[in-house]
Amino acid sequence: MSDTQENYSDQHRQLDFCISRPDNGEIASVNYESAQCVCYCHWPPDDVLQQWHRLWSTALDTSPFQSPLWQHATFLHRQLKRPRILCVYVANKLIGILPLRISSDGDIENPDPCITDYLNPLVHPDYQELFWKAILNFLNARWDDGVRRIQLHNLPATADCRNWIPALAHQFGFQCMEETNYPVNCIELPDSWQGYLEKSMNAHQRKEIRRKLKNIANAGKVDWFTVDDKVISTEKIKAELEISLALMENATGLKASDTADTLRPLFQHCGVALIQAGAMHLKCLNINETPAARLFQFATQKGPQAYNCGINPNFRQYSPGIIAFTMAIKDAIEQTQSNIYDLLRGGDVYKQRLGAVEQPTFRLVLVARN
Repeated sequence: MSDTQENYSDQHRQLDFCISRPDNGEIASVNYESAQCVCYCHWPPDDVLQQWHRLWSTALDTSPFQSPLWQHATFLHRQLKRPRILCVYVANKLIGILPLRISSDGDIENPDPCITDYLNPLVHPDYQELFWKAILNFLNARWDDGVRRIQLHNLPATADCRNWIPALAHQFGFQCMEETNYPVNCIELPDSWQGYLEKSMNAHQRKEIRRKLKNIANAGKVDWFTVDDKVISTEKIKAELEISLALMENATGLKASDTADTLRPLFQHCGVALIQAGAMHLKCLNINETPAARLFQFATQKGPQAYNCGINPNFRQYSPGIIAFTMAIKDAIEQTQSNIYDLLRGGDVYKQRLGAVEQPTFRLVLVARN
């Protein structure tokens, strides 16, 4: 950092708000070269959300987790306090956004890593270096003793910030450490369904999948369909969303209460909008015109992400959950030519049986050197 930048930061520490306060006011923006970093201590106004949505819908390698639809739902229904939404602009154009919050123990972190499997920041690919310089410069200028550290959770191995932040941290007065986080479970998809069965499964698992498919074919009338942005009726989407949530609430153990307390309000807020935006699909399995399984599946350029699944226990003898995953993987190979089917986090045995391999995610931790 140059002497000029240090003096500028020190001056603004004295004259303007620090990042830990105020919670209901504004923190003065900070310029860096051609960029301006603005921090919102509340949910951003509509014009910012429009730019955020446009950046998310046009950028490469994005997921619904990065969308304002998902992020707003987590802040609202998880009752997350003390937001710090960092936006970087060049000539009034949003080039990246980093949603953060201040936790009760003084950590600045991206929100709700428990239910958001990937939290890689959304940045225009042409502005990666400038974005992170502007972010780190802002944090250095607004740092105060009400902040303990910064944590960026659930970063995939391909996240660009894993390269930029460690390379730039020292320049802007920070020490950066990287830690391994919870793994995700990914299946590399071959070109054909038969190739998937042969490559991803051993002989026993292939036999089991074929047995289950034959078994359900004898169950009666079996319907497999997708609710996506091609469904015109909003009421139809709402109805299928309600069926999906109800099946998840029929589960045993913590899944039922987690759905009722967390996932139901979350998807009631953003589910229809995600489907209509083409970012989420409901993969639906009916047996004799009765819902047997529903799979929440996110759409990404690399391939689908399976977020959660609900099954009807009355059809347990037909293994509706495994059938739903199997058919969804088949669709990913044959209909969208996907390279990856991502089963996200969780150590469930069925994920390995479907051929998934664990891949690490990462956490970056920043602390001020002074």
